[in-house]
Amino acid sequence: MRTHLAEKKHDLFDQPLELLAQQSNVDIGHRTVEDRTWKEGDFGFISKRLIKFMDAVLYSKLVPFSVEWTSKRRRVSNASPLANYYRYLHQCMDLRWDGQAYSPDLELFFECFRSHPTIGYCLFTEPTWPLMNGVCEADVFNDFVAYLRQQAMVKNTKKRMSDWRAAIKYEKKSICRTVMKFAQFSKVLVIRVDMGYLTVAPDEAAVRVRTAWDQGDASAWSAKGDARREHGRAPENRARIDADVALADRARFFANQRGAGKELFEYMIGYIIKCERSDAGPYHFHCLFFFDGQKVQSVKYWTKKVEEYWGVITEGRGYVHNCHINQKKEELKKQGRWVIGKIRGRDSAQLEKLARYAHWYFAKIEQQVRIKPKTKSKLLTMGMVKKRKMRLGGPERRRTMRQNQRS
Repeated sequence: MRTHLAEKKHDLFDQPLELLAQQSNVDIGHRTVEDRTWKEGDFGFISKRLIKFMDAVLYSKLVPFSVEWTSKRRRVSNASPLANYYRYLHQCMDLRWDGQAYSPDLELFFECFRSHPTIGYCLFTEPTWPLMNGVCEADVFNDFVAYLRQQAMVKNTKKRMSDWRAAIKYEKKSICRTVMKFAQFSKVLVIRVDMGYLTVAPDEAAVRVRTAWDQGDASAWSAKGDARREHGRAPENRARIDADVALADRARFFANQRGAGKELFEYMIGYIIKCERSDAGPYHFHCLFFFDGQKVQSVKYWTKKVEEYWGVITEGRGYVHNCHINQKKEELKKQGRWVIGKIRGRDSAQLEKLARYAHWYFAKIEQQVRIKPKTKSKLLTMGMVKKRKMRLGGPERRRTMRQNQRS
């Protein structure tokens, strides 16, 4: 079928694009900076559906549509839940950005969409819409699903997905080793927060242009439904959907320890931070910060300091959720399941319990990031905070020596 369609694919486009638009109820027009920015919720809506679509393609044998001819008339019906993804398929290509690394399933989708000979000519508004020689969009969609499965076998996508998910097992071991390092401290204050971003972009610099897929002549098309959904809705904060921006903020968080973060890092002894994506799509950071419990004690105070510092780093684009405010906190304490706050570092049982808690907190497969700047971009970062040594003869050193002499 693919070869047959490829030979005939230009027949449809012998007609002017304007005429096709009238017949198929679509708008013709390139997506521009003015009318094609990512609006709040769209990234999460589309990415969630693409992930579920690819799960159904890879791990089932479902066929989307049933296409039959009865009395010289085509009859199209949904043969499986896969048909529900038909109207969103072209929007999924908007998630493909140059210079990004993708999970194996998304990589397969983007490659196949660009290489399939006819899927780019579908309008994704009506599955019965004819393309050429009795072939309708439902036929093409069915063929595209079969093509994905064929290429998945060629590229060994299932095995690659298994390896991709297995990476979280190695993270668990690294997290455990980091937590157990705090046994050298008699008291540790463990602060848990989620660092995220405000939903709406506060200014133009925080907006991301929504580029479109570019397959054949159809690169100039966008369905009316897309345009209507965008009107009257605010642009989404870019850091929520662009891992480049989020990871750059995290890098600045640790690069400014002697500046705005001086007070915060003075008593911090370690940290575990991971960039994850919520079920609704946005990126955020799960964080555990470890402080020297001999020198600091207030969870509320240091949580507030993290919030203030994150606000400085993100220039007001970010927010912090205090995970210590929990209605079931007292109940969890009685059950021995509350392991954040003040702990005894030399109590191996407490540290082991904290390690198990960190496993759960940082190792959620469903929240793994699927789009990142580079293949080797680190989403999980952790370690001990190195304390700055005073230089001999420096002002701080001389001040300390004078204070010691007086005492």
